[in-house]
Amino acid sequence: FALNRYFKKENLPVVEDNKSYLQEYAQSAKITLQYEELSRTGPPHNPVFTYQVLLDGKIYGIGAGNTKRGAQQQASDFAIQRLSKEGKIK
Repeated sequence: FALNRYFKKENLPVVEDNKSYLQEYAQSAKITLQYEELSRTGPPHNPVFTYQVLLDGKIYGIGAGNTKRGAQQQASDFAIQRLSKEGKIK
């Protein structure tokens, strides 16, 4: 698997977003991936969601956004950056 913004590898499927990339990484590494809602603030018509992403129970990223998916996507972005810095993904 590959992520366009971060990785270019031949003969591997292209993943369109970091959340999908992280899911594929977790499956291939046989680790548990979870998203937990930390908070929901703001008015009902304009909420702000905050989510954390956990890999095998360890927090790897926290993100916020106006949709659940947006917050999860941002948390995934941070998780991928951390995994890359730790040398767990290239």
